[in-house]
Amino acid sequence: TRVRVVKNKVAPPFREAEFDIMYDEGISRAGDLLDVASNLEIVVKRGALGATAFPRGGQVFHAAAPSAAAVDATGAGDSFDAGFLYGWLGCWDLTRSLGLAVACGSLSTRAVGGIAGQPTLDEALELARQ
Repeated sequence: TRVRVVKNKVAPPFREAEFDIMYDEGISRAGDLLDVASNLEIVVKRGALGATAFPRGGQVFHAAAPSAAAVDATGAGDSFDAGFLYGWLGCWDLTRSLGLAVACGSLSTRAVGGIAGQPTLDEALELARQ
C-alpha cells in the first residue's frame, strides 16, 4: 500500500499550508487518518501552535511553540524539518526530536528571510530545554 502526500501552499498573506493525504480511495474521516498514523510516523507542523507527533501504535506527543514575536515565517518549516531530522537521525526519542524541531522553527522566524534567523545548535537546544 502506498501513501501519497500532496502539499498545497496558499499564497501570502494567508501563510497557511494544507496537506491532502491520499490513501487508496482517500481519507475523509479523522478515524481513517489515525489508522494510517498508527502504522506510520507522522509529524504535524502547526506553526505558532507547535507540533504534534503520531508514533506507530504509541502515545501522541505535542510540543508547544514558545511565545515569540515572529518577524517572518519564511523557511520556518524547513528549519523545523532540519531540527527534527537532526534529533531523529541522532537516535533521539520522538519527544526530544519534536522539541528541537519546534525550537528551530520558532527561532528561525526572528529575522526577515529564510536564512538570517537560523539558530545555532546551542540556541535551539537551550530553547528546547525550556
